[in-house]
Amino acid sequence: MRGFLLLLVLILLSCSPLWAQKANLFSVRAGYLESSTIVDITNTLLIRLAPLKTKPGFYVGFAYEHPLSTWFTSQIELNFQQKGHQFRGFPKEADMRSRYNYIGVTPMIGIKLIQKLCFLIGPELNLLISKSATWPDSKHAELGLVGRGRYQINRVGITGGYFRGLTVFDRSPTHTYSFTNQNWQVGLVYQVSKR
Repeated sequence: MRGFLLLLVLILLSCSPLWAQKANLFSVRAGYLESSTIVDITNTLLIRLAPLKTKPGFYVGFAYEHPLSTWFTSQIELNFQQKGHQFRGFPKEADMRSRYNYIGVTPMIGIKLIQKLCFLIGPELNLLISKSATWPDSKHAELGLVGRGRYQINRVGITGGYFRGLTVFDRSPTHTYSFTNQNWQVGLVYQVSKR
């Protein structure tokens, strides 16, 4: 966790000369997150795994954008996300939910097709800060790729995106099956600084 905070401070300090430029934009973002889990079964003799369902969640975060040219931009985000999955154990039993809370950093590069429409892509590193019932083999970090689109009018915009985890975030104690995150996001963005 200390390494993550040190990395964040170094990124912010390296960007500090850019903050004085009027073109740089700060924004806050929040919205709905629908997470689902990709299951990889390594043992085909496994008879049955409870069906996993998508789980609703949310995200909140801050973004710093630095336009590179008329057509291209760069952006770095700091996010809090609640992900997870739900499954039904025995018949007539209520759904059980597993929650994973992450703090993530997402550096992205983007293209602006028109002034109000932007598409961004980049890696995302998420650090696990808390979790509900899970196995002891859950990982404390996950790495993935994110793609996002944004349409903005004045200071308010709507954004949608997709995250696909590249690393396993949880596995059974016997390593019979493992879980990888993926999720869809939709939300609002509010630009704090003026253009």
